[in-house]
Amino acid sequence: MSNPFEYLTRAHDCLLKAVHAPNQDLRQDWLNAAENWLRMVPQELRTPTAERDQSTQQVTSKTLH
Repeated sequence: MSNPFEYLTRAHDCLLKAVHAPNQDLRQDWLNAAENWLRMVPQELRTPTAERDQSTQQVTSKTLH
């Protein structure tokens, strides 16, 4: 598996599981798993804006408005 957007999806899934974990130990395990998935994502793709722009194939404007 080498798709950074798949890594983001898996990290998001881990975060959701952490929110609903029945205890602190499991919550921490899910948070650690999410962090491990996020480490595999290139830094420039770790922001919500980058994910949105990539999914819609939009190019971020460099012009100040």
